[in-house]
Amino acid sequence: MAMRSSIADDSPHWHKVVAGAVAGGGARLFTAPLDLLRIRRQLFPSTTSSNMFTSLYNIASTEGG
Repeated sequence: MAMRSSIADDSPHWHKVVAGAVAGGGARLFTAPLDLLRIRRQLFPSTTSSNMFTSLYNIASTEGG
């Protein structure tokens, strides 16, 4: 007999699907711009601003986003 968790899992399956989608979308929303900034700073260290927020603003204003 398998041991059951003491926490009841009464939530419908679609709750788990929605929670996974929101978590994945949120992770992509925050990590994609930071990954772009990391790559830009590695490729062009002299042309990027030293401030992370200024660099993100410049990328968003010149390339859209």
